[in-house]
Amino acid sequence: MKVSVILPVYNVENYLAESIESVLVQTCQDFEIIAVNDGSTDGSPAILEKYRDRLKIFNQANSGIAETLNRGISEASGEFIAFIDGDDLWSADKLEVQLGIMHDNPDLDATFAEMEQFLSPELNHTPERFRFDKGPLKGFAKITALIRKEVFSAYGKFIDVRHGEFVEWFDGARNKGIRYNQSTHIVAQRRIRENSMSQNPDYYPSLLKFLKSRMDEKRNEA
Repeated sequence: MKVSVILPVYNVENYLAESIESVLVQTCQDFEIIAVNDGSTDGSPAILEKYRDRLKIFNQANSGIAETLNRGISEASGEFIAFIDGDDLWSADKLEVQLGIMHDNPDLDATFAEMEQFLSPELNHTPERFRFDKGPLKGFAKITALIRKEVFSAYGKFIDVRHGEFVEWFDGARNKGIRYNQSTHIVAQRRIRENSMSQNPDYYPSLLKFLKSRMDEKRNEA
């Protein structure tokens, strides 16, 4: 039950090694890491090179997150796809827990779990400036997902949107009948840092606008 771990990389030199290490220490070791460097201009490529014996590294001109994820999936050889961003962390048993769920539920296309958010250590002196929730978070976050690779052939690729490429993809997959569940196990930690997308004042208004447009489309189709 091999897993292809898709690691999109863009200017995350301060956090990348820690993210890679959180995959390498998994209690289940049947995986490959597909690292796609999306035109980084910092030290991220050099960090990837340090792990070359454990990674499959692909470099491309800056193309955005959707194309980066699609490239990773196209290069994957595993039965399952998982995602980790270059500044986030997995719990050590993420793959073991979720592969167990998929083994016990062979009818599922995907399984999700819970995550926690944390302030990056360099921000701890000004925590009031940053928007984040404490404790376990439910939902359908990309970094908590384990998805059968064949699903991406059936339900399509990621498309380029300003925010929420995974929200867009998963919404379309649900409309087409993807079968999924969600456990209460905490499998990932999302880092809140200075230039996190969720800290951009345009992020939530843009995401809400996108979600409203999707609801309007469904309403018009009814």
